[in-house]
Amino acid sequence: MIYSCGLDWVLTYISGEGHRIRRTAVRSYFSGPASIKHRHHQEQEVHVLIANLSKSPEDLEKHIKQLVVL
Repeated sequence: MIYSCGLDWVLTYISGEGHRIRRTAVRSYFSGPASIKHRHHQEQEVHVLIANLSKSPEDLEKHIKQLVVL
């Protein structure tokens, strides 16, 4: 189902022991108090997302992937 929905690129949907370790590392880096230090960068990227959507709303999926992959 993940592949049929085009979500195979989303980290949380990847399975296996190696990926569990990666997800744990990502979660500790981006959750709770650790996420506060990323707020400025996240706000900048949301501004880029909004600008991109205003220029080409038909490319919504591409713009969201660009935001998520960063």
